Amino acid sequence: MVGVAGKSQACNTCKRRRVKCDLRRPTCFRCEKANILCAGYERDLIFINCTPTRLSLTTASIIAEEKPKDSKQRLLPIYEEDVRSLIFQARNPPSYLPVEFRRNAVKLLRKLYLPWPLLEKYWHAMGSACDWLGSLDALIEESQALDFAILAFCVVQTHLTNTSSVRLEEGLQFYIDALRHHRTDLEDEQKRSRDESLATIVVLTTCELFVFPVDHSWRVHALGIPEILRLRSQSGPHTRTWSRLCSRLHMVCIIDSLTKERPLFLSSNEWLDMSRNFYSEPIDRLLDIITNVPALLAQCNTLMDDAHPEQHDYKMVSIVKEFIDVVNQIQLWRHRTKVDGSRRSYWSVLSQIHNPADNIYTTKLFPCALEFDSLDSAVMFSFTWSIHLQIFNKIIHIYRWFHSYAACLPGLHETFGRGMQHDLRTTSTGESCYMDPSKISISFIKTEADKLGRLLCQCVEYCYRWDMGTLGLQCLRYPQWIMRQFFRQTPGYERELEWALQIKYVTGPRLYDKLDLMEFDDNPRCIGFITDRAYYRPRDNLREDI
Repeated sequence: MVGVAGKSQACNTCKRRRVKCDLRRPTCFRCEKANILCAGYERDLIFINCTPTRLSLTTASIIAEEKPKDSKQRLLPIYEEDVRSLIFQARNPPSYLPVEFRRNAVKLLRKLYLPWPLLEKYWHAMGSACDWLGSLDALIEESQALDFAILAFCVVQTHLTNTSSVRLEEGLQFYIDALRHHRTDLEDEQKRSRDESLATIVVLTTCELFVFPVDHSWRVHALGIPEILRLRSQSGPHTRTWSRLCSRLHMVCIIDSLTKERPLFLSSNEWLDMSRNFYSEPIDRLLDIITNVPALLAQCNTLMDDAHPEQHDYKMVSIVKEFIDVVNQIQLWRHRTKVDGSRRSYWSVLSQIHNPADNIYTTKLFPCALEFDSLDSAVMFSFTWSIHLQIFNKIIHIYRWFHSYAACLPGLHETFGRGMQHDLRTTSTGESCYMDPSKISISFIKTEADKLGRLLCQCVEYCYRWDMGTLGLQCLRYPQWIMRQFFRQTPGYERELEWALQIKYVTGPRLYDKLDLMEFDDNPRCIGFITDRAYYRPRDNLREDI
């Protein structure tokens, strides 16, 4: 009789979970703290029974036979016990402390949701993209809505990454329980004013990105967030946690409004007044810059739908110049956000992924991909590129619309015509001189839009890698939406559009398996607009008129 050899002295549970054991006996403190049954330190014993038919039986041969069985046990999902422990605690409220539950949940989410390893020294510019996660374990008030929302998010994350056997259906049930408790909390003025209520909305909206195919639930949250923030900003204390959560909720509202091309439900001035109390990160300053963009998009649509466009000529000119001003402000923000101007934020590498859209072609559409110095940079660039592309796409849309009314729209004719006649190439000559609003070159805007659309496609490989965590996947929801809008609206981009539509099926080394995450609804204005063949022109020369 012999013991199975092994170098690790950890308890059997910590060995299976692949975590460091404190070696306390008879049961370890780590398991006790995680509310997990410690399997102890005893090693399985193997009996050797030599018989006349198996005279050559040896200790080494028996151990060799048993090792595959031990390996199969080790192949169990590595976060199985962590998730089961959280489920047990949530279902037995008297047996746990909210702070302890949330701390354990955040530890688990850091391993799945955030990049691995997370290099804190590079997480400088877009910290609040995940700052809300760090604020969860600082919330001490009881809230079943928040705890069920966190639990649902944990189950969804482990399901997507195949790190637990808990079914997605269980996660959806926890999500429904969270919504039910959240509705009850919103009816209670005291509970509604707590940070836990804001945190619940943040967790639910983030969880929905990984669960639902479309953004209908997001739309409901975006309708309610402004009113909750308005009430809280008037009465509740402005804590650091409140600021971090508000920053994330501001982002939710802006992305929802950008994809719907409708104004925010709080005016720009109200958002700006509220943001003065926010935890001031660079991303918050960026959100202040683009807060009015959804309203400008909505005004454009209203003016272009009017039966008498000649009455709004100079108003449209003013909107176009405001768009250019936003683009310039973003460029200035990005310049000032850089910590070290000498360090390259991204560079080109050979692509290793395969997109099914390339199957019928002899070459890849994008043979190169972008590599970033951190997910921080990937988020910053992909988000600002997306905003630029949406603005440029709308200006191109305005130009096409104006082209049919050129005789009665002198303001727009002068705005666009001057740039066309003199071919004034507006280039990035300095940090504050990206584009001149008084000398708009439509050919330059078309060229820039083409470049931005391709850069966004080349971000996919980096953000979809498993070492970027599921946060990398989340950060491409809005960029993928604007890719589709631009490629669908612009003639000659049929292959690029198909490539964008097939992104969720890409394969390659270090990539997640197929993940069918939430997609923002396509803008029906763009879909309908491209059916007007009168606007079609070849794309061979990007400097020609559309």
